[in-house]
Amino acid sequence: MFKEMKLLTRAFFILIWVLTLSPLSVSADEIDDRGILEDSSFYRANFLLNHTPLKTLKENKGWVSNKGTGFFKIGQNVIRADRFFNPDGTTIDITTTSLYISSLYAEYGLTDRLTAVVYAPLFFRLTLNRVVFEPSNETIEGDEFNSVGDIDLGFKFGLIRNKPFVLSVGLLFGIPTGNNAGGNTQLLQSGDGEFNQLLSLNAGYGASKSFFGVTVGFNHRTEGFSEEIRFGAEAGYNFSKNITGILKFDGVESFKNGNVEGTSNGIFSNNAEYLVITPEINYTFKDTYGVSANASIPLRGENTVNALSYSFGVFYKLKKKS
Repeated sequence: MFKEMKLLTRAFFILIWVLTLSPLSVSADEIDDRGILEDSSFYRANFLLNHTPLKTLKENKGWVSNKGTGFFKIGQNVIRADRFFNPDGTTIDITTTSLYISSLYAEYGLTDRLTAVVYAPLFFRLTLNRVVFEPSNETIEGDEFNSVGDIDLGFKFGLIRNKPFVLSVGLLFGIPTGNNAGGNTQLLQSGDGEFNQLLSLNAGYGASKSFFGVTVGFNHRTEGFSEEIRFGAEAGYNFSKNITGILKFDGVESFKNGNVEGTSNGIFSNNAEYLVITPEINYTFKDTYGVSANASIPLRGENTVNALSYSFGVFYKLKKKS
């Protein structure tokens, strides 16, 4: 296991290198090609809007890991947004913002029924384009920010397991380890500054080559943020021993019972709602290692960005030695 974890660690630092040094990392000096406007107050106002990607549920399936087994994934999320869902669901233009997240997701079976879950966005990079207005040539400088994100720690408990139909409950704690006021503008965020608790019920059904999963959860937020209902569903099919395709639907509905005014930054906004569809492809090597890629497509939203979110990663399945 030590060799496998060493390889995963190396892969993570390679992702960090790609993020910070390669041309894929957009500089804040990039000029927004949509920023040629006569009234600069429009863009000043929109700096206060959400600029981070849609946050989907980490795990939809009801399965838990057996004791001593687990799943570990190092991922990279990329988004480039120039549109935003208003509170009424209509779309407006915003200053182009890019975001990159390098993360670790892990599940480990503490017992045959109890699984520990960790999602750690270990590196956030956000950039906000420079805006030049015509004919005045007034310039609003860009911004950039590097930080860690909010970490999720929790557990899943298997109520029904080792059958075609499985059922589990989950409890996830959102730890405010991110920064809710970053960059020179103090408008870029890698966290919301609040401690939340997500209680979920997860179900799954597996056949010979296919599987299905659904989840529904209640997210209690603090610091004046509104409570949420989170839900998701997925269907997967094993095209071969190595290739698995998955189609996911994930959504959030706000109770709109908080008192935080306005919006702040993407997934950290109060009263954010969305529905996204995510096609995903996974390729597994020797039933242990693998790579995955997906793209989340927003179908509707409120108080959040309207943009595609791309993700790719490498994973390792820890199995008991026979």
